[in-house]
Amino acid sequence: MAPLTQRSMEATKASFTTIFGDQETECASALEGHVRVHQSSAPPFTLGLPSGLARSQQLYMMQRFLNIPATPSYDDSKGVGDGLVLDRVVANFGGRSWWNTFTLRLRAQRAWNTQQFSEGKPHQVLSDPSMYALSGRFRAGVGRSTALKAFGELGSLRGLNELRRKFMRSRDPNAAAASNAPAPAPALSSDEIPRGRVALQSKFFPWHVAHADLSHRERYQTSEGYEDGPSHASVTIASRGPQFLNYRFGVRQWLDETLPEFERAPGGGARPPPRREALAGVSIEQQATLWRGERRAPPPGKRPGGYAALPQRPNVTIGGLVGALARMPLVDSAGGWTKNETELRHVVSGTLHASVGSYLRPMLDYTAIDVRYDAGAMQPHRPLADAKPEGETSWVEKLISRGGKATLESEIVTLSATQQLLGPLKLRAEVRCTPKALGAAMGSAWTGFKGGGGGGGGG
Repeated sequence: MAPLTQRSMEATKASFTTIFGDQETECASALEGHVRVHQSSAPPFTLGLPSGLARSQQLYMMQRFLNIPATPSYDDSKGVGDGLVLDRVVANFGGRSWWNTFTLRLRAQRAWNTQQFSEGKPHQVLSDPSMYALSGRFRAGVGRSTALKAFGELGSLRGLNELRRKFMRSRDPNAAAASNAPAPAPALSSDEIPRGRVALQSKFFPWHVAHADLSHRERYQTSEGYEDGPSHASVTIASRGPQFLNYRFGVRQWLDETLPEFERAPGGGARPPPRREALAGVSIEQQATLWRGERRAPPPGKRPGGYAALPQRPNVTIGGLVGALARMPLVDSAGGWTKNETELRHVVSGTLHASVGSYLRPMLDYTAIDVRYDAGAMQPHRPLADAKPEGETSWVEKLISRGGKATLESEIVTLSATQQLLGPLKLRAEVRCTPKALGAAMGSAWTGFKGGGGGGGGG
């Protein structure tokens, strides 16, 4: 038995961070390449887990070493067909302990689909500021264990006009007085309002990491799509490293004057978060290897790792995590939040991983299959008036919420397969569904199999 250290268990480990609302997933809709995962959603796909390298640095390396003028991505998050986009780092500078990048995005497919482009007037389209997005990222090391990180993003360069007007009003009192006169204010789209984050991270304390974050309108991934979240400030301290027992404590202050209905309510619908809250969470994780095969010896003259960065051995491994989060409002707030009334969130995640092959042959020498189950529930301070009857409560709700006194927020099964194609190139596919849908599909397949077998025997 061991903590969750295998690569295939990272998504299970991320389920504990997800219920805090701090887990990130890679996403092409954001120019910086990542968004936060909403706390009521399932953990991200394994493919979506952050790599640890800033996307702007990845783009810059491809430009410099592969001579790629712009990196294509596909953005379908808005449902209106941004489609193919082209990203390029337009500025990169820094010193020994800091660096700063600026990245520009061109909405190429949207520009191609405009009437002006089809009429042979591409200059009119390319001069439209809404066809471009801009982002910046900064990182500075402070000593050996502390780092200051920041990023900002403007989804449309049209937003620069509003930023310029605000700057001029702040410098010119007469202009500010004139702007206060009654006049129809132009409506700004979501892309024209900047979003970003400033974070101070320190690993000064052994086996712990401390965070101080200031977030402004960051984008969140939900089960229905993407949503701009409220601005907030938070301070947290958490355990780090491979451990059986993990914990996390923090305080969060939501800063918007009017908080939107951003999270799910226990009885259904949505509600705003508490204005100020304290958070404390704990999780227990375990990983066990059921079978480990022998690794073939590398051919003469070949590196021990073969075509993989690290040596691979066939294995069958299971891992799981059980965690809980307590949220306590520090002030009375809209949405039914009462000071000092604690609300609980529970999470259960388990993964079965099986792999064969060692990446020593140039083709088809590694195959892996992963099955992951994730469930999360919310348990309010006051029991729900219309709670489910005992007979309608699933065993999952009973397991993670003490007798079914909670609302099941998400229950997902994720299936993934990995296959080496050629050398270090591999194909990975992931799909997720609810357990009911998976059970119905398996039942239909089994019924069809029996029916086909019976029909063949009768013929």
